Amino acid sequence: MEENGSWSNVIKAIHWTPRACMPVPKKNGFPGTWAGGDCKNGFHQLQYQPESFHPRCCWEWKRIRFWVDTWLGTVPLKCRFPGLFAIIRHKGSKVADCFNRNGDLLVWDWSWIRTPTSNSERIEIQECHSLLRSIRITDMEDSWFWSADTNGLFSVRSVRRLLKSQSMVNYLSPYEWNNWVPIKVNVFGWKAQLQRIVTKTALLRRNVHTGCTVCPFCLDIDETINHLLIYCLKTDMVWQHIASWCKLPPFFAFSINDVLSYHSSLAQDKRRTKLVQAIFRVTLWCIWRARNDMIFNGVNASHTQIVENIKIQSYIWVVSRSKKNVIDWNSW
Repeated sequence: MEENGSWSNVIKAIHWTPRACMPVPKKNGFPGTWAGGDCKNGFHQLQYQPESFHPRCCWEWKRIRFWVDTWLGTVPLKCRFPGLFAIIRHKGSKVADCFNRNGDLLVWDWSWIRTPTSNSERIEIQECHSLLRSIRITDMEDSWFWSADTNGLFSVRSVRRLLKSQSMVNYLSPYEWNNWVPIKVNVFGWKAQLQRIVTKTALLRRNVHTGCTVCPFCLDIDETINHLLIYCLKTDMVWQHIASWCKLPPFFAFSINDVLSYHSSLAQDKRRTKLVQAIFRVTLWCIWRARNDMIFNGVNASHTQIVENIKIQSYIWVVSRSKKNVIDWNSW
């Protein structure tokens, strides 16, 4: 990414301020990728330092911030010497502002809020001076380069290749849409796979307090997506009835992804597999609807009532949307 390129200017316009002292600029009150440092934290989870992705070739030193930018080592000097950074007056000062030339000798001079007096501060000064002895000043201009690509230029492809190379990145299996059920049912399954269903615990994480966070079915465990749709006692009885009705072995799942991909493990014809997939999507939808009826309308449906509703809804949708072999209700 060029320093004065379009993306660089957009990021600076939104997130950068003259008083910024962060390698990755962000405004905590502004929504987006940088909000709350999510971009930086995400790279840290991959055991990568985001600062190492955009180091600069430091020659002229007139645009490099001494304490904030990553120009000497793999971390900013403010992280390596936090005691000194706390008492520096101008935290965003450039490298060129921090030294004077005495012939070929560089004399480092910082503007302190107070004179460093503690033992830890003196040790940090000694270590900092020792580190700075390797610095060489030339007349070449500073430049940016992207260390994740050999050509030094930023590209989305290089970011994707870099993230994909990390073994700890967990890619979800592709979501398969089923045209035998309505779009709203498919979308619900997709959101459940992404853990984006608005359960009570999900609301609490967003500082939306609804009072009690336990599951409305069992009144025992906190209402998470996996508990509500799979683990709860009432939900489990619904799944066992559906599995028996579909002539499947006893159903066990550890995550929503197991439910959504269950049909792919069946050694049956494509039409039968698609039918099981549609029924499982409707099951997730009807469990969620039963949960909402219980919370908002006070209707406490039993597991058998939920199962019957699943059979009726799935029959109506499959018969009206499948093109071949129309099934009558008696055989359903």
